[in-house]
Amino acid sequence: MYKFLPYMTNDYSTGLYNEGVNDIYHSAFGALTEAYEKFINPLNIKTYMKDKMRLNVLDICYGIGYNTKALLNEILTLDISGKEINIDCVDNDKVLIELSPFISSRINLLKRIKAKKYLRKNVESYDEAKKIVNLKTGINKTYKIHDLVNQILIKNLINEYGHDFLSEESKKIMAENENQAFFDLSTLKFYKFLLNFEVILHLKQNKSAFVHNIYYKNISKRIIDVFKKKHLDNISINFCPKDIREHLKETDKEYDIVFLDGFTPSKCPCIWSEEFFNKLYSLMSADSILVTYNSSAPVRNAMQKAGFYIGNTLNNKNDIIGTVAAKNETYIKHELTEKQIGLLNTKSGIPYRDENLLLDNDTILLNRKNEFDSSNLISASQYLKKNK
Repeated sequence: MYKFLPYMTNDYSTGLYNEGVNDIYHSAFGALTEAYEKFINPLNIKTYMKDKMRLNVLDICYGIGYNTKALLNEILTLDISGKEINIDCVDNDKVLIELSPFISSRINLLKRIKAKKYLRKNVESYDEAKKIVNLKTGINKTYKIHDLVNQILIKNLINEYGHDFLSEESKKIMAENENQAFFDLSTLKFYKFLLNFEVILHLKQNKSAFVHNIYYKNISKRIIDVFKKKHLDNISINFCPKDIREHLKETDKEYDIVFLDGFTPSKCPCIWSEEFFNKLYSLMSADSILVTYNSSAPVRNAMQKAGFYIGNTLNNKNDIIGTVAAKNETYIKHELTEKQIGLLNTKSGIPYRDENLLLDNDTILLNRKNEFDSSNLISASQYLKKNK
């Protein structure tokens, strides 16, 4: 049985908990805020896209799509006439891909009051629940997703899977009372309108039925006009419900931006291995950027061994919140400290290994443990004592 376990985060956006791996997709700090601060803001997308006519993006572990949504939100503020934007969204959970346009990125006050007992329910026994603040005031409400973003996602899902792209599992999840607060009503109405309009197109020969529903045709024209005015048809999104390692082996694209946002290495080491970063490096353009929330020594060492320049991602308080990796050193705005570089050469910096990108997670973890235990490298604690 599929388990959909949402909860509200501190910017009122929806977070998810995965019972299978006992881990969260999003921190209580704020799912949308996290997407912006760790993935979008470091890109400086306005400057980055200024002279680019084509942009290829890879969203690894797409989940419910916050990183892609936040990117699209920024792209909506730019003039993309004559530009081509391609986004590959890869996740092995197709249900989450289907649900992604409908997930609420701002749960309103009425829903917070009416559904109060459900907002923390799925993480009550998890530490994140303790970090969720007052339901009325909240924090971190800087960012908001434009309605057009979810409409773009729906349009591309329809292009790929047809108008009725929702599986029975997804429909069941959306119908459950305890999940209602976590879905956006306006997006659901938009999707239902599209379904109705598709039916109407097949009823054109029935004049009375068509005249009765002419209203929908006018709405559709307005939507089409908005898409044309903003050149949104220049955006192509490809949804890939598969293991990211399979996708990397199959694709011949050259990526400019990569979001790496999977579970932690202790849960999912297959996307943090040295071989994984070697493959990514080979598929990225000369001025490409990879951003991730992860700042651990084994991950950064694997990036460095693959050939990337690496640096810190900082928030507005100058706290380190992630890592930027690039082929072009000029994209590294905040270099690693001497201490951080030194840690890469300790036992702590031993990377995860996944020869041929085929090993299961348990094997990768066991192999690293064995290598760690037999290593003659200095330990991280010994290094830090020597370099206080």
